[in-house]
Amino acid sequence: MGVASQEAWKIIEEKRKYWYKTLSQDSIWHMFNVSFNIFDWLSIISDLTIFDTLWSSLITTLLLGLSFDDILTWNLLWEIELPDIEEFIKGVLIKLTKLKISELVPKLIPEYEEELEEFFKNSFENLETIIEEEYAEALKTKPYLKGIYGYSKYEEAFYDPQAVYDFLRSTLYAFTKKRGDIRTVKDKLEATAKALNIRHELVRVLFNRLSAISSIKEEAFTWDYGWWDRTSWAEEEKEGKLPFINYDLQVVEVPYEDIIDVQAGGYWDNDSWNMFCWTEDPPNTIHPYKREGVSIAEIMDKVWLNFRSRITVTPLAVANYQTIRERTKWTESERLETYALPMSQRMHLERLTESIVRLKEPDIDALKLRLYKSAVLQLFGDLTQMHRWGSEMFTSMTEDELKNWWLERWTRAGLNRETLEELYGRIRGTVSTYTSRRHKERLRFLRKRLLRV
Repeated sequence: MGVASQEAWKIIEEKRKYWYKTLSQDSIWHMFNVSFNIFDWLSIISDLTIFDTLWSSLITTLLLGLSFDDILTWNLLWEIELPDIEEFIKGVLIKLTKLKISELVPKLIPEYEEELEEFFKNSFENLETIIEEEYAEALKTKPYLKGIYGYSKYEEAFYDPQAVYDFLRSTLYAFTKKRGDIRTVKDKLEATAKALNIRHELVRVLFNRLSAISSIKEEAFTWDYGWWDRTSWAEEEKEGKLPFINYDLQVVEVPYEDIIDVQAGGYWDNDSWNMFCWTEDPPNTIHPYKREGVSIAEIMDKVWLNFRSRITVTPLAVANYQTIRERTKWTESERLETYALPMSQRMHLERLTESIVRLKEPDIDALKLRLYKSAVLQLFGDLTQMHRWGSEMFTSMTEDELKNWWLERWTRAGLNRETLEELYGRIRGTVSTYTSRRHKERLRFLRKRLLRV
């Protein structure tokens, strides 16, 4: 049996397994039962993850001036709606409409709708909506904000072509908050800084702050950011100290009073001058974030509740766009073709990668060969980005920026740069062709299911 035939049979078998596990009528009911069984557990895990990510993303508002509508982690929100009869007959099981944070929260906190609408128009200029006025004014006096030609001081502002903007609003948090070891996170950030010409000091400061906020969740119980029976109270002899892993991958301890210290404050030897604000408590102010009026924790809670409300509709979302006939007989499901296409493309890319790499490195071991394949699949996946957030930076990069980032990232992982150069030159055109075809086939499928006849 030839290689093509083997792959064809493997794809057929994987399609069948995928249908039985996720797309069939029985699997929908099974996943409903599972979603109810894990509802409490997933509610807790999502609470831990979402609050960590949202508190962390406030850094780019407090220091860089990005609004909440710009920062992607605040906008992973969806409105659930049932289909009408015609849509249901065509296979639409659930309708999910994407929302912005500025559209969701004012409706859920109506008593502060006017203040919130102004805040979301320009989060940085309206910081006093969520932060005590003394702190808000201090933060506005010395921000490290977007540069304006002829106005901003050299090295006291950052400049944001589209790729840099997408990195700061989205990919930064995908790198640092999704699963992965901290050394890999650092390698990705350094590769990004080099490819996009971002100041090294800015990347260092962002890494330290994001690492510290993750540490707070575990090591320093904080008002609005702590969990009973999960977050530790500081040891008596270390009270007021926060341990975290810094950019040099060393464990350091810094003075700590409130979360704003690591979001916008500064620490000697850990921050660069002009990249932080002094956050010593103003007179008569105990907590920097408001406790009366609009509470940032309440806004975060609405984001979490939006996620939690969608847990039990996951089975319908996963099996969406299938008629009853397709849900009862796997050979009838057109959804399987949208699953099979990228699988066959992945197999071809892996086979092509192996043939190129073995010519350059004949004695390569299986582990290193797998790394080369992972590098190619990472490039393919980030450019395709059908169902995940955090890849926006890659699609915004110029060709040279993308190549330089990819070479730097995987050279740091221990791969040979010369082999990577050869690999990129040989597979880049194929990746572009496959990405274009995958997008076209998906749009064709969705038009068929969603457009009324």
